Amino acid sequence: MTAVEQEISPTNVIHPGQEAGAAPASRAAIPAIYIGDLDPQVTEDEVLNLFRHIGPILSVRICRDIITRRSLGYGYVNFQNHDDAAKALETMNYTALRGRQIRLMWQHRDPAMRYSGSGNVFVRNLPEMVDHQTLHDLFSAFGPILSCKVMKDDDGKSRRYGFVHFKEEGNAKKAIEDLHGKKPSVTGATDAQKSEFQALHVANFIRRNARIAALLQNFTNVYIKHVLPNVEKKDIEAFFKKF
Repeated sequence: MTAVEQEISPTNVIHPGQEAGAAPASRAAIPAIYIGDLDPQVTEDEVLNLFRHIGPILSVRICRDIITRRSLGYGYVNFQNHDDAAKALETMNYTALRGRQIRLMWQHRDPAMRYSGSGNVFVRNLPEMVDHQTLHDLFSAFGPILSCKVMKDDDGKSRRYGFVHFKEEGNAKKAIEDLHGKKPSVTGATDAQKSEFQALHVANFIRRNARIAALLQNFTNVYIKHVLPNVEKKDIEAFFKKF
């Protein structure tokens, strides 16, 4: 699906004390924050108003379908100063906007970092009460986290699995070693809720195409058809056993 970006220009967001028409730094140096899990109805103005108290903002972009113009649920906030962008990451990650927790992370322009899977952890059997922030808190002790997400259905209900992307691969390995097979410790959970918690499945994230390739490489099933009605399971087993 092709996306287009509607952008609020710097002329709309001049910060008090900033000289009108002042030239921004080169685009390559602009500190950009990725903002994900946006409600489809969220506008650029709403995002701007949410972040403008942090510091000077050069532009806000929400990515949209090129044909329908519907929001794709993510966008970018370009700050003038790196320190302000870092402050937004530190203080506003998982803030609720239109009832949804938004996720913030640095924009990664290097495709290799986004698609390598290094440091990315898959987590299953999460309690339904665990949201993005809770999942982040559960794994933050192991090291800096780039992104954290709990998958949800169309009604906003947890699918009980998610992903944690660590900055360092070693931190991801440590988290897997320490948390796999253990019940999560969730702040604020009642004894009744804790009794229903399941042991977590924590493993390295493997992209779908890699999983399919592995399955095909180790494929051991054989499909047979035109089997006569009187043929039983033991007959088929006896026939193929010699192979």
